[in-house]
Amino acid sequence: MLTLQHQNKYDMVDINSVFKLSDDGKTLIKILTTSAENVTIPNSVTIIDKFAFEGCKTLRNIVIPNSVTTIKVSAFKNCISLESIDIPNSVTLIEGCAFYGCVSLKNITIPSSVTNVGGKAFYETLWFKNQPEGPVYINDILYSLKGKTEREEFTIRTGTRIIAEDAFDECPSFKAIKIPDSITEIGDCAFKGCTSLENVVIPYGVKNIFCAFSECKSIKKIVIPNSLVEIDDYAFAGCTALESVDIPNSITTIGWGAFDDCISLKSVDIPNSITTIGYGAFSGCTALESIDIPNCVTTIDSAAFCGCTSLKEMFLPSLLKKIPQEAFANCISLKEIFLPNSDYYTIEDNVFSGCSSLIKIHCAANNPERIVISEKAFDNFKIDECTLFIPAGTRWAYRHHHGFGKFKNIEIERKY
Repeated sequence: MLTLQHQNKYDMVDINSVFKLSDDGKTLIKILTTSAENVTIPNSVTIIDKFAFEGCKTLRNIVIPNSVTTIKVSAFKNCISLESIDIPNSVTLIEGCAFYGCVSLKNITIPSSVTNVGGKAFYETLWFKNQPEGPVYINDILYSLKGKTEREEFTIRTGTRIIAEDAFDECPSFKAIKIPDSITEIGDCAFKGCTSLENVVIPYGVKNIFCAFSECKSIKKIVIPNSLVEIDDYAFAGCTALESVDIPNSITTIGWGAFDDCISLKSVDIPNSITTIGYGAFSGCTALESIDIPNCVTTIDSAAFCGCTSLKEMFLPSLLKKIPQEAFANCISLKEIFLPNSDYYTIEDNVFSGCSSLIKIHCAANNPERIVISEKAFDNFKIDECTLFIPAGTRWAYRHHHGFGKFKNIEIERKY
């Protein structure tokens, strides 16, 4: 039996020989023995760190003190002998896979203090195995939908506050899911792979949708509430039937891969609130013919529009400081692009790589020497067949520019 706890100074166990703790003693980083059966965690600990007890195959019982508030990712993963656990009412967060693979874990006490539970936190446990088929709720959290179903519609219980990570992972039969107004959080990948899901209304109050609807291949339209400030990374990636999306003016950021491979998306109205378009945000949107980027956008990340094979024209905002690597790579229908109406920005490598139809580039800069152009910025597209349009009185500066000087065809823009 191994019991470790703070005692008086005369009979204190040397906890550092068994536990690796943070310097302040508040984070239990790792148990240093693999033979413990019964463990009492020191009452200085507030966080049980990720993987802290992972694979402790002999661990049968553990006492968690009231000081602990967080049990992190995979903290007790694959503790195959652990049979029961009382989670104290100080704990508010149990992260993903915290008890995953604890195949003997039958009895779990989860207090009402727990306000968030990560995906698969209790998967592959006897406790989860013994739950009835259907929705599994933990307090006001829809933790998981257990078992296979042929149902086409599902209504989440009124009063539910959180849809946990992976809650509806790979539920291919659902065509409609009614989400109550009480929902404030939709966990990572909550509906990922719900391939028949057609109708979704995200209620006001939801603030995060990271990867939430990726690979929902039947969704045609999404209404995003103005409680969101960001369309999170990969939120709608692989939604191959998505034709339109209403982006409210509360949104400031479109995250990485947010609409990656949405091959039916034809147009997007980006509101004046947007400042950042993330890496690969619209990559592979092969039906996208036009997109208006407002002047408030200051950042476009690499490959943001890579592979948008139907895109014909692009106006870049004047506040943009960088045209990043492969931003428009393989946009094979892109014929004309208007660079930022500014004298201060950078053009990185292979921006127009594979843009085989590009014949017009417009640059409004009166002082092009201030524009920094990468050595490979204009590689892999037919620069000799493309005309660079410039302001009157700047031809000499463009001809002698380290980057723009590569163009054989330079003409004065009439409107100047």
